Amino acid sequence: MKVKDINFLKESMQKIKCEVIKPKIGKYEEIKEKFKKDGVIEVSDKKGEYLYIHNELSINFKIVDENQKNKLDDYFLRKYKNIAYIDSAFPTKDELKIFITIYFFYPDNRLNQNFSLYINEEMKKQYSKELSEEYDKNFYISNGNNRYYIYSITEDTITLFGKDYYLEFQLEEEDTVFKDEKFNFFEIKKIGKYSKKDKNSYIASLLKLAIGRSIKILDKKEHVSNSIAKRIKEDRGYLNLWEKYASIEGDFLINKARQIGEIKINSASNLEGGYRVLYLENREQIEKLKVGDCLELQKKLPSYFSNEEMEWSDYRNECKIRKMEDEESDMEVEEILEDNLFYETTDIPQFILENEKNKKKKKDNNRIKIYKINKEENSIIVENFNIKNIEKKHLILSILGDQLQIERREKARDKIKEGKAAMPTIGLILNGSLENIEKLMENKIDKIDSLTPFVKEKIFKNEPTQKQKEAIEIALNTPDIAVIQGPPGTGKTTVITAIIERLNERVDKKEDNKGKILITSFQHDAVKNVISRLRINSLPTLKFGRKDEDDFFTEKEIENWCEEVRDKLKQNVSSLEKNLEKEGLLNLYKEYLILPSEYTEEKLLLAIKKISVNSKLIERIDTYLSESSFKEDSILLNNIRKFRTTKEGFLDGGAEICYNIYISLKELVKNNKKFENTLKLLEKGYLIKDNEVDEDFLKSMFILKNNLLNLLIPKPIYKKERINNEIKEIYKIAEQELCTPKNEEEKIIFNFYNEISNNSLFIKKILENYCFVYSATTQQSEGAEIRKAKGKVREDPIYDVVIVDEAARVNPLDLMIPLSQAAKKIILVGDHRQLPHVYNEDIFDELQNDGEIDENLREKGISQSMFEYLKEKADELEKKDNIKRTITLDRQYRMHKLLGNFINQNFYEVYNEGFHSPLADEIFKQDFYKTPLVWIDIKNTVDKEIKKGTSRKRESEANIIVNKLKEMITSGKGEKLTYGVISFYKAQVDEIIEKLKKEGLNDKVKVGSVDAFQGMEFDVMFLSVVRTNTKESLNSRFPYGFLASENRLCVALSRQKRLLVVVGDSDIFYSKEWKELAKKSVPAMVNLYELCLKEGEIIDGSK
Repeated sequence: MKVKDINFLKESMQKIKCEVIKPKIGKYEEIKEKFKKDGVIEVSDKKGEYLYIHNELSINFKIVDENQKNKLDDYFLRKYKNIAYIDSAFPTKDELKIFITIYFFYPDNRLNQNFSLYINEEMKKQYSKELSEEYDKNFYISNGNNRYYIYSITEDTITLFGKDYYLEFQLEEEDTVFKDEKFNFFEIKKIGKYSKKDKNSYIASLLKLAIGRSIKILDKKEHVSNSIAKRIKEDRGYLNLWEKYASIEGDFLINKARQIGEIKINSASNLEGGYRVLYLENREQIEKLKVGDCLELQKKLPSYFSNEEMEWSDYRNECKIRKMEDEESDMEVEEILEDNLFYETTDIPQFILENEKNKKKKKDNNRIKIYKINKEENSIIVENFNIKNIEKKHLILSILGDQLQIERREKARDKIKEGKAAMPTIGLILNGSLENIEKLMENKIDKIDSLTPFVKEKIFKNEPTQKQKEAIEIALNTPDIAVIQGPPGTGKTTVITAIIERLNERVDKKEDNKGKILITSFQHDAVKNVISRLRINSLPTLKFGRKDEDDFFTEKEIENWCEEVRDKLKQNVSSLEKNLEKEGLLNLYKEYLILPSEYTEEKLLLAIKKISVNSKLIERIDTYLSESSFKEDSILLNNIRKFRTTKEGFLDGGAEICYNIYISLKELVKNNKKFENTLKLLEKGYLIKDNEVDEDFLKSMFILKNNLLNLLIPKPIYKKERINNEIKEIYKIAEQELCTPKNEEEKIIFNFYNEISNNSLFIKKILENYCFVYSATTQQSEGAEIRKAKGKVREDPIYDVVIVDEAARVNPLDLMIPLSQAAKKIILVGDHRQLPHVYNEDIFDELQNDGEIDENLREKGISQSMFEYLKEKADELEKKDNIKRTITLDRQYRMHKLLGNFINQNFYEVYNEGFHSPLADEIFKQDFYKTPLVWIDIKNTVDKEIKKGTSRKRESEANIIVNKLKEMITSGKGEKLTYGVISFYKAQVDEIIEKLKKEGLNDKVKVGSVDAFQGMEFDVMFLSVVRTNTKESLNSRFPYGFLASENRLCVALSRQKRLLVVVGDSDIFYSKEWKELAKKSVPAMVNLYELCLKEGEIIDGSK
């Protein structure tokens, strides 16, 4: 702003005629531009002279008119402040005359502090065109040395004057949240544009001038961000703890790569199915590798190999510099598997399609994943790769996948601690810096009711409990976070679904609402579990993330949804079938007329034959087809298109289609070895038993179908043949049999039906634009695919509401990723009494010795889930603003009352989180036993547990479990029930799975470790204990192993609905030698055995 812009002030002297003392006329031309700069007037040491000063110029002058001189002296005598500018200058041969305008301001020292003003979002939008982003430049004048602010004070309001606008704020409304010794913060209450009336009032005002102050004008978001960042940096709380954890985690990562070192390959050989075996030189290295690790080929070894002093922070800085130098990096990191840190062992697939090799080439060809390790042969099995002379390359453990995870976490953490998260105050909540936080809360909302009749009817089979209604209401009305704890079977997923339905009811359907809500969790299965039950606006919820895994899941969800819609259309639109047939034939006929060929001719005739009931017409078509020389591949293509890859679809004629494809393809490819694996897979498809059609098989069929379509969709035909009159006649006869759509509505329905039947990729794109809810794992919630769907590839995705299921399981560093993306609400749903988050014990131990970390944080900060931590913070927030943010659901409907009461008494009541089991026993009836709790006792005289690597197994337990399951499933009593088997040991899980496969029951029973079962439920559950009564076990450091984990035991004992069968040696819990130890280490198992003695049934399994 210039002095000239303030041209309406009362206290001024206009165009005072002055003479410059000893002017250097010759240099005037050089410096005349400096005369245009604003300055101030001061009294000179020499009598009758004055100074005009700005930072580049100081001019001595005297005033020509004596009256004006006296007037100026009077202002100085009364200690008025001033700002001035030179109106004009007139140089002559010997002298320089100037005309100066001076504005005077009443002496006042009340605005003698540095402070910041902030503008709220509403004002910012309103004045964004008129005011530049640097708002403060509109409101001060500078002479190069100081800033000058023009203001007035009336009662408690300060008005700051600018060029065209003024703003008002109140000193007593000081924002004390972030007051410090340098700055105070005040909110701008009003911005106005000058009117004539305003100017008259300001002429009458006694205006003041603040000199040399720093008055910053920020938008409120920037103000909040800066303030939060400062507060978090000073408090050094919870976020600082995880910052240190992340740093040590990075150090551990590069140390692991160093310890393994460069991996030398002796030799390599090919395996059937597109895999290779690499034989290692060093036997010690294979002990340090694990399935799921990735190896990386490098031209030269990374710098952390040669520089052993290099820490993670140094390496990260080096990577950033390298990235800036080479933006065209060969690495396409967005496609790297996200599960490098937490993997599950998988067997090598029994098939591989040749077309899989022809997928688009990834830029990270120098990375290979380990699928299997053979320690006896000192070899690893990896996916095939096109690298010659691998023996001569530098092969190391790849840290790139883990590095990507760490970088995503770091980016989210930085946003939170710098106050730049979508909801800036989440940083203060996480850090525990809650003092005065209520003054920063912006998400003020009207009270929202928990349920509407529509949502209640759609979501709840029975009347929702009071706590469920309260949980929904808390989630809808929180201004920031809501924490919903749900013990087993209390309906957490139902509550989540109801919350989303209510949020959807409240949005303006005229706006773009795609991806407003994010559903996320730590594991893929947890995300799938929630979204498989969601149908918001009757649409499926899309899952974004890893390409192979999530493409298959999403494709299946879309196909299931399309089948549902098609069925409903057929049921409700009586004319649809005929319309479909009519329009379908018309399109095929048009295609034939435009491009007559054997291919289009055959398509049309086969379609007519399929729908016609005219026997003479069918006979005529058959005769024509038999006399024509159609290519086999077009019939094959029709079969492939009809091939359905959902379980229901495959069981409905899938094997027959598989056989037809096999016969046609075998004839087509003859003895081409490239298709051997494809033919084997097709053979498996038509020979497979119904009970063997599982997820892995369906996934293989999905890939097979897409690859065959890519191979066989015909290339454009450029040779135009003549239209055959007989084909025209056949079509006319068929046309007369069919009706025509009566109106535009029927045509629209037909076109829609056609799209959802034949164009799944197009449907997926459409759904991306209309789905209210997106879903992804915590790591993939900001991945490339979801960014693309949001339409902002270069920006971080932001959601109105983020809902985290199984939130207690999510590592805090991962959880910060979606927390940084929520603009309005964060809803955490989980149970910290069940499985905890995963963390590195060695890092935990190292942090215990860090004196900079608060002692309370050191004690439990790493081991405590962020879910539990935020539950505590939410309770603290409630004390400040009386807004309830936490609740524990208190009615379980999953299991029999006997089992529900046991879980409550042993895992929840002690923490004042008890729940009830209100449903009648009859609802959970099963016909195998009179009681819902059975213990099959197998003493150590039968056999003992066997160690297998770091895991354990017990064959007798596996045999009894499989035999009992076979008996139950094949009996008429249990064929419609669901079954699960849980164990704490991977080796036992594998043993049971193998035995079930031999019995053909693997598709009927879900077997897994505790970690894989949270959130799941089954009618009948078996728990395999594995541990047995031996002196070795009794005297060991951890006699109960994973059984001693209260969280894991809670999960293991709460998956059943009707029946829990424990299989194992009871002596380790109830014999004289073990009982006292068991009461201290695994009290719940002692109580479970006693419950069996009283109200359950104990079976001798040792006979």
